Amino acid sequence: MLYAHINRKEYKDTRGTGKITINGDFILGSYAFTNYICSFSELSEVKFRKSNHGGFFVDIISNKLKNISHSLHIKDKETADELYGLLTERAINAVHYNLVPEEPNFSEQDALDNVARCPDCGSTSLSANKRGFDVLSAVTSHLIGGLGVLSGSIGMNDIVVACLRCGNKFEPGK
Repeated sequence: MLYAHINRKEYKDTRGTGKITINGDFILGSYAFTNYICSFSELSEVKFRKSNHGGFFVDIISNKLKNISHSLHIKDKETADELYGLLTERAINAVHYNLVPEEPNFSEQDALDNVARCPDCGSTSLSANKRGFDVLSAVTSHLIGGLGVLSGSIGMNDIVVACLRCGNKFEPGK
């Protein structure tokens, strides 16, 4: 067992809203003025997912004996990986969901072929388009006494690449 050496460890939510402490065979948690204790065998789900605002969530759900649903936000991937691994290793009766895509594994041939890929998910399904006229910039500039149409034209010929797999938008070469 990879995480057998961890007998007591505390994981704090980076939003400051709670924490999970692993203490032997039990999980002690607190969030939003709620405290709970449950064993690993009581967990029904363990999820690992990426946050839209940076960082990761590790969710634990227990609806067997207690109705517990706790999402812990963790900034760095290594700590989130460790907590998820520890929970999935010990909670053998729970359903595990790893919703964080694996890091792209680019082959040497791809590098030689100079294949364009999404920096987030590694997909080659990309769409490139001109940015276009920015109506919001034009209207905002006009309202505050600026040059309106000129402001909306800034950057309209810039290219924006969109990943068709994950929706990430980025500029080519960056």
